[in-house]
Amino acid sequence: MLGMVLGVASLITVMSVMNGFANELETRILGLVPHVKLKPRQGSLDNWQGSLPVIDAQLSPLGVAPYVEDQVLMAGWGRQRGVQVTGIDVAAQKDVNNLHKHIVDGNLEDLTPTPFSVVLGAGLARMLGVAVGDEVVVTLPTLSVTPLGVFPRTKRLRVVALLGWVRISTLGKRMSV
Repeated sequence: MLGMVLGVASLITVMSVMNGFANELETRILGLVPHVKLKPRQGSLDNWQGSLPVIDAQLSPLGVAPYVEDQVLMAGWGRQRGVQVTGIDVAAQKDVNNLHKHIVDGNLEDLTPTPFSVVLGAGLARMLGVAVGDEVVVTLPTLSVTPLGVFPRTKRLRVVALLGWVRISTLGKRMSV
């Protein structure tokens, strides 16, 4: 009888842990990553709005948002890291993911009115030694050809928010774990 009680209790415990894990997986990971990415076969997708009727008819999505991606070199306070940069439409992103729920410092809405701004992951910001309000230098993998020579394309971006998973308050400062 005791064996049956322990077996059923352990089964209930494992099932509740797995249900909690599935919920966390859906809300945290799948909430930030798009479920479907559409890319053109060649070139760029200039008129993505023209594809919306076909997308709606075949997939019935809850939301659609355009984005651009590239790999760049990002530098801040003498530290550099290779990163994947994604340019988003902030208003359209609210329909496709819950990015705004994971902001640990700053405000995602500041991305639109602030020209040349960026939201960094809290881990990347820590590696670069930057915080909200600081600037990072982004170097693109393409070169600019000028009469003075060939130069890398760089741009200064202001950090307007930090993206993280968990908020922990320590001595009045927010940290991401």
